[in-house]
Amino acid sequence: MGGRGTWESTNHFQSWTEDHRRWECEEMIGGVKVIHPKGKKNGNLPEFAKTSEAYISRGADGRFAHLRVYEDHYPVLEFDLGHPWEQGMKPDEIHVHHYTRDGSGMPVRSKKGDPPTPKELEKWKPILDKMIERNKNK
Repeated sequence: MGGRGTWESTNHFQSWTEDHRRWECEEMIGGVKVIHPKGKKNGNLPEFAKTSEAYISRGADGRFAHLRVYEDHYPVLEFDLGHPWEQGMKPDEIHVHHYTRDGSGMPVRSKKGDPPTPKELEKWKPILDKMIERNKNK
C-alpha cells in the first residue's frame, strides 16, 4: 500500500518501510484486502499500490463503498457502490471512475462516474456482488 509521498520520496517504491504501516487489513473479500487507515474504520484508499492489484474500503456508515483497481502500481479504475447523492444513484448501484495521469504522471480520478462496461465487470463482478450482499446485512 502506498501514497503519493511514498512514491516521490522513495524513488518509485524502493522502500515501503514507513508508508505500508499507515493502513491495516481487516479482512479479505475474494482475495482482495479490505483496508483502512490505522486508527480509523474507514478512509481513503492508497493512491498507489505496491503489491496488490486492488483494495476495498468502507464508507463512513461502515458499508463497503469502493473497490480500487491498480495496474503497474497506478490506479486505473474505482468501482463505487451507491452514493445516492451522486448522480441520483440507488444504494449499492455500481458506477466507475476512471483514472488518467496529469502532466507530472500523478493519478487523476474522473469526477463523473459511468456505468461499468462488461469488460470491467468480467473480473470484478464476483467481488462487487459479495460487497453488495454483505452491505445488505449491515
